[in-house]
Amino acid sequence: MSRQKEPYIKNNYKLIITLITMMVYTTASASSRLDLYSKSFSDLDNILDKQHGTAESLISSRDLFSHKTLTSERHMGLPVYLVPFPIANGDIAKVKVTDAGVVPAENDLIKIQTAGVGISPSKIEPKKAHLSWVFEFITKKVLPITKVLIEEVAPSDQVKFIYMSTPKSIETVKWSGSPDTIEANIITAPWLYSDKATIYVFKFTIHIKDAEPVSLYQAAWFSTDAKTTFIRVIDKINERY
Repeated sequence: MSRQKEPYIKNNYKLIITLITMMVYTTASASSRLDLYSKSFSDLDNILDKQHGTAESLISSRDLFSHKTLTSERHMGLPVYLVPFPIANGDIAKVKVTDAGVVPAENDLIKIQTAGVGISPSKIEPKKAHLSWVFEFITKKVLPITKVLIEEVAPSDQVKFIYMSTPKSIETVKWSGSPDTIEANIITAPWLYSDKATIYVFKFTIHIKDAEPVSLYQAAWFSTDAKTTFIRVIDKINERY
């Protein structure tokens, strides 16, 4: 590979490609980013059939969407619905969505900014693409946060530990964290290579000094187009040399 192309690789494919509350930030223009995840409720209904359509499901996707509730909120100009979503251990999480995708979870104290995937060359083996979950939230005022726990509660049928951290500063206004990376391939991340869209739901449990822990459920919606973009980045990293 010529030296002329090296800066291009460093400035583009070496960047972590992160799905931020279901908006893929790549080198695409802002107007085309929505195309990477935009789906209608009927499409999402089909996704849920694939993920929760077994006999063990407590609720079918069609039954689930018959219980969606229109809220007074709007996100990116679209009406927001509250949807009961089946999660691990037979529980139900209420997730906010629009006709274009999921909405960042928030309450009076905290707003989720990122729940998605980052892809970059391995620090040890730059010729191999690595993948990691990426999480971030902001606080609406300075909070004495003592611990942050991230768990996957869907599509897994059991609660799955993902990441835990203790903030270095007890006064927090912005937090981000990411577990160790793994090699990005069809064995370690088969969902990325499936021909159907995938929905994850993560539980953020935020411990605050002298207060009850705060829990927020954030969905991450990976459309087939978004996954195709990720795979192209993975292939490009793996083919660099």
